[in-house]
Amino acid sequence: MKKQFKFATAALFSAGAIGLASASPVNAAACPNASASLSTLTPLTFTCDQGGFTFALTSRSGFSDADDISFSNPTANSFTYNIQSNTPWNSGSKVLNYSITGPSGKVLQYYTSSLSSSLGNPKAGQFNVVGSVGNALATLTNGSSSGGQYDYTTSFPSSETFTATLSNITGKGIQTVQSTVEVAAPPAPVPGPLPVLGAAAAFGFSRKVRNRIKAAA
Repeated sequence: MKKQFKFATAALFSAGAIGLASASPVNAAACPNASASLSTLTPLTFTCDQGGFTFALTSRSGFSDADDISFSNPTANSFTYNIQSNTPWNSGSKVLNYSITGPSGKVLQYYTSSLSSSLGNPKAGQFNVVGSVGNALATLTNGSSSGGQYDYTTSFPSSETFTATLSNITGKGIQTVQSTVEVAAPPAPVPGPLPVLGAAAAFGFSRKVRNRIKAAA
């Protein structure tokens, strides 16, 4: 009986240890130092860290396995990924679904989108990066590009899920798309107004003090 009890206790402890081990967070590997082929990024498995940011790929479609992706930190508070075509994107829709988590103690401030091509005119396209509350739409029209930016105004998450879509491609195609996330310290809370009764009490107390000062004088 004692042996059976010891065995059951040991088994229970082992199961608990395994459960704790599986519940522990696993640190992601560093993002590639150079550009990596999209074929090497497995959706739902690929996660990497860059400058305190964590990038996790959920799914992709339309982009070629041979297209390249790279990661960088333009500043200490920003994270950028860049996708470059293996052959220019001339048609179709390309989608990238992913999440980005900012460094500890920081919240997302804004995110941007841009696209470019060095090929001859005419060419056009749109790259739209959509978060939970807004979209940053960049356009390219006959060689003239304009970037998109979305600023958080009320909600400041520390992590965000994005869908980035390259579409409306015409002419000689698009060669590069890019998006940057910027973080900052959480905004200071705005103090609320004093309760009406509390303000009245404070005013009454102040009036009593003034009256006492006058009486003493």
